[in-house]
Amino acid sequence: MPILQAARNKFLPDVPFFNCAVGNREEWKGHPDHPYKVHPVWRVERVPTLIDIVGGREVGRLVETECASTKGVEEFMTRTIPSL
Repeated sequence: MPILQAARNKFLPDVPFFNCAVGNREEWKGHPDHPYKVHPVWRVERVPTLIDIVGGREVGRLVETECASTKGVEEFMTRTIPSL
């Protein structure tokens, strides 16, 4: 979370971010029917997941260990936002 927050503050301070809690580990792991996993649009299968939505559609996604890399998160944010 600190890596995501730092990159957001640096590159996208005015872009809305939504943090959706999936529950504790026991509620998430081993539950293929979890609401976020089966959602028809979001299909969040791993946490954390960072999804870039433009015009109501997904244009990019970063998942799990990819979200732990400062460089990876910054590259994701700058490549998915055309004005950066």
